[in-house]
Amino acid sequence: MTQADKVNFYNQHKLTIHPEIKTQSATKSLWRRLFWSTARDSDIYKAGCVDIFVGNFPEQFSNLINRNK
Repeated sequence: MTQADKVNFYNQHKLTIHPEIKTQSATKSLWRRLFWSTARDSDIYKAGCVDIFVGNFPEQFSNLINRNK
């Protein structure tokens, strides 16, 4: 995925991605580091959230991708 694809994906699925990476113990520290090191709601932040989501929740990511087809 390109950064633009990740931003669009995040914008479409923010209500699924954000709570998942923010609350799970495996991803909470990654999300905090991203949150404090980037501007909130910037393209870098959104793409980083998608990277965290894809890396830690591949099954849920696949479900969201397949739902959009």
